[in-house]
Amino acid sequence: MWHRIVVVGLTLGLVGCGKTRQCERFVQAVNADLEGIEQTYGTDVRARTPETFDDVTKRYKAMAAGITALEIRHPRIKKHVQEYVALAERTAVATERTAKALRDQKKRKRHWKRAVSSQKREIDRIRGQEKLLVARLNSVCKR
Repeated sequence: MWHRIVVVGLTLGLVGCGKTRQCERFVQAVNADLEGIEQTYGTDVRARTPETFDDVTKRYKAMAAGITALEIRHPRIKKHVQEYVALAERTAVATERTAKALRDQKKRKRHWKRAVSSQKREIDRIRGQEKLLVARLNSVCKR
């Protein structure tokens, strides 16, 4: 369920290019954050507790704030970075709602399965949008 951006094929070896340095800073920041989530939680379904999702929510909120703080100035990169921040924020909302749904399960509330399924679909939609965004960002960064 955790998704990881790996900007595959991004040519970062163009030393001296401001645009390339901005792309590199962004990619390194995002990948470090996502790697931390992946290493901590992996794919172990048993680790997916409300507390897990609370932590992941905090990490995605921190990622969004950290990306914003990078101060990307190149207009085309900045546009994509802002879109990525929005995706990270949406992921934080979805994981927060998943934690609530899992807590509702423990309280035996009736609609928790539907709520978890709904948030999983939202995360899947975000993942699809992220793949398209990464492709566009790769295109901008390679030029």
